[in-house]
Amino acid sequence: MRATHNVGRVRAVGKSTRDGVPAQIADRLCVILGSRLKPEVSQEVYCRFLSAYAGDDPEVLELCESHGLRLAAGQTVYWQQALALMERKYALGVINDDYYWLQRVDSPDGSIPANVAIRIASQPQKYPRFLVYLAEERCQFDVESKLPPIADIAQDDGWFQPPNV
Repeated sequence: MRATHNVGRVRAVGKSTRDGVPAQIADRLCVILGSRLKPEVSQEVYCRFLSAYAGDDPEVLELCESHGLRLAAGQTVYWQQALALMERKYALGVINDDYYWLQRVDSPDGSIPANVAIRIASQPQKYPRFLVYLAEERCQFDVESKLPPIADIAQDDGWFQPPNV
């Protein structure tokens, strides 16, 4: 009896989509893949399989948080989802301040939206330190940008005018 092997074809197990990718992948497998793939491909894995993740696995939440923040930094519509992930992860005691890339921008108004900064600053106990600092920076920038320049106040109040005798 002779065995024949068909090496050229791989048969998918389970349901798959039109592009041949499985319709579902285990959460931990997504973490393994996401940590080994190029960033843009890892982002696709997150968007396709983990964007609605509702569990509490710290490793999965770590990947979700990372990609959620990257998406939010590029498009403000992702901030609510990113904040929800960060709240859940932080509540579990999984703390990670590795996102300093998000902090360093030329202007605080380009870092996070004002409404997101206010939400974070109003409940700082729910978020990691780096995000609270970022929110504080944005709120301070917004307040200071609404203040009149000190030179205008001095001019209007006559600070440097000789006193009337």
